[in-house]
Amino acid sequence: MRDPTTDVRLLEYCFGIPDEIHTRNGGERMLVRQAMEGLLPPEVQWNTVRGRQAADVALRLLDHRDEMEAVLRSLESAPIVAEYLDLPALRTAWQALQAEVTPQTAVKATTLLLRGVMAGMFLQQL
Repeated sequence: MRDPTTDVRLLEYCFGIPDEIHTRNGGERMLVRQAMEGLLPPEVQWNTVRGRQAADVALRLLDHRDEMEAVLRSLESAPIVAEYLDLPALRTAWQALQAEVTPQTAVKATTLLLRGVMAGMFLQQL
């Protein structure tokens, strides 16, 4: 699998585009909107509703229950992690998600649980 964000040429190109091009004529994302002319239906091309990135993250976490349990146990056994993070809150968010996937438990999974796991794993590396 290739990651386009590791291509320096692409990054230089993207950062080299003047900001005015993205917002010309009072719009947003105008570069991509105009590039999609004739390729996308107008209702898609000019759609202003923003979707959520990784909207299925709660379901993907549930597909990897054993891994999440292992990570949480690992974090709970590291004193430095417990010093900085509210591990019971992470555990509660995980248990609530396992009990039922709702908009509220999904938001907690992305805003609290995953960010907490990321911070905890960073702390473990110290």
